[in-house]
Amino acid sequence: MTGYGRSELSSPRLGEWVMELHSINRKGLDLFLSLPEELLFADLPLRKQLLAALSRGQVTLRLRAPTASHRLGERAYQQRLLELKQLWQERARHLGFDPEKSVDLRFLMGQEVRPSAKELSVGEESVGEGQDEILSFLQALCEKGLAALVASREEEGRGLAAAMLLHLSEIEQLLGELEAAVPMATKEMAERLVARLSKLWDELCSSEQEGRPERDQQAAIFARECALLVDRVDVSEELSRLRLHAQTMRQGISSAQWISGKELEFRVQEMARELTTLGNKMSDMSVSGLTLRAKCALEKIREQVQNVE
Repeated sequence: MTGYGRSELSSPRLGEWVMELHSINRKGLDLFLSLPEELLFADLPLRKQLLAALSRGQVTLRLRAPTASHRLGERAYQQRLLELKQLWQERARHLGFDPEKSVDLRFLMGQEVRPSAKELSVGEESVGEGQDEILSFLQALCEKGLAALVASREEEGRGLAAAMLLHLSEIEQLLGELEAAVPMATKEMAERLVARLSKLWDELCSSEQEGRPERDQQAAIFARECALLVDRVDVSEELSRLRLHAQTMRQGISSAQWISGKELEFRVQEMARELTTLGNKMSDMSVSGLTLRAKCALEKIREQVQNVE
């Protein structure tokens, strides 16, 4: 499902950090993390944290770290800018430019100042200890972002539920119309069945004047036609199963504990199969039209189900 979450966290030692999480619809789970180069050690732990909380969607995580002056400390930041100034002035002089005019404060502020892992720890600890502190900080930041993302996705889920229930109500209404139309269509099919069986019976009786093997063959054809046509007339099982699937879907979507997206996909697939069987059995135009409309409504539910975890 689509969603967006934003979290902010600050620390006197690490400064202010912002994390943004957004997801779009995907059948599986794809994770994309955009981290500064000096924080790549946190990539795998953050991925595991996201995998534990999410199961579907293309999820992108973006981290906005504090400015260089916050990350390095003001004194260290000024020292780094001074070093950059000397470096770029030497390059400008070598290329024949006036170093005083070419390298000004605006130019220096536009250069990227990357701290080391040691400097990120803002203390005398070892690099490993500094990374542990930053990782715990980032995991707490990610936890807040995930809570906001999940809340956003749940809001969209309520919208999906309302849309699916609307289409499901349409299907249930069409099932009621099918249940009312099937008896008349069955009666017409039964009349055609009687006429066809009468014709076969007459052919079977006339074959008595011919050889017995041919008469036995006609009798077998007659019995087979009777069995096939009787089976085609009865669609009560298909209608009952459609009602059961629709009822189960409604209960699952409406309850506090949603049924999973995979179970919903199974229900939709089974309902599509039952509607196809019903349409194949009944050649009546009114029944075929109602079946087609039910399939269209079911297809709209299928599209929504792709977004459900």
